[in-house]
Amino acid sequence: MPPYSVTLQTGHTNESRDFHGQLLFEHHDVPFPVTHKDGPLRNALPQNDMKAPGAPLPQISEDSCLQDFVPPRAPLSLPSTILYPSFSPSTPIPSQMLPNSPVAMGSYDEGSWLQAFDDDDDDAPQPMEHIVKWKAIRDQAIVVTGTTVYIPQTIYQPYTEADRVRYIEKADLKEPIIFRTAHPDQWGIALEDALKANMKDLLDKYDNMFENCGLSVSIRLQWPGYRAWTRQIPTMDFKSPKGPITRAKLAKNIANCVKRFIEEKEKERMEMEADRRWKVGTRYIRMEDLILVSLHHIAKGSWQPQLRLRTPLSEIQLRRLQAPAPPSIVY
Repeated sequence: MPPYSVTLQTGHTNESRDFHGQLLFEHHDVPFPVTHKDGPLRNALPQNDMKAPGAPLPQISEDSCLQDFVPPRAPLSLPSTILYPSFSPSTPIPSQMLPNSPVAMGSYDEGSWLQAFDDDDDDAPQPMEHIVKWKAIRDQAIVVTGTTVYIPQTIYQPYTEADRVRYIEKADLKEPIIFRTAHPDQWGIALEDALKANMKDLLDKYDNMFENCGLSVSIRLQWPGYRAWTRQIPTMDFKSPKGPITRAKLAKNIANCVKRFIEEKEKERMEMEADRRWKVGTRYIRMEDLILVSLHHIAKGSWQPQLRLRTPLSEIQLRRLQAPAPPSIVY
């Protein structure tokens, strides 16, 4: 047989491991010839039977340099027409691919790649109803005064799976309580007005709240940059006659909870890498900067208020830059 043989790949690849249009050696252990028609080759290897038992290894002189090796010139019998794969600049180079890879699916953007897996995931959890209602408030709320910027709270969830099933999935979660006002007509009441019992513009302020909800409920705040915070408020008004608290009384109780939260957290550092725009305190976000829009039943016995900014963030940022007033001196 000749000292070497080559095969021209003009069509399909060999088990998807060879590239189109390249010359592939059929035998990897065939020695190279010592000479060719132009004379002796530099660094040529001796013609030894590499498969014979005890065959000596090729000897390469110290002055030889592999990078000077010139492949042997041998006549090849090529077909009259060679078909090479053609690629346009926008066509990716074929490669070994998975059935669901972007290449196999004909799409190369990241969103399509993720969508390929999302479409097959029939067990993806669906948002719970109370979470959908929490997010829908921001689209449905009528805003006239203040801003449309909401405090980006996460929604409270119990820590364990058993508690999530018990206190959320199997609980009878009630509809959100909306605080609507007139003059102007909008969703939301300023916490400052609620704290001072200035409720003349609050609609349905005498409606009873928390019927059949026990003697107390937990008001929870998931304020960004701080640990979760909770406080108990009564569901009953013990004035004569005794009965459930009204919408107006509930608004005042929530305002007191937020005021207490800010007073406590002002003395604490925010969590690492927290967004300092949401820092609370005298020079930062204060109770007077907030509007109570709604209250959401997020777990059995737990409610979470939806708050938006009454004061623009830009003004709050300027307040941060102001130097604190010096303490007054009394003689």
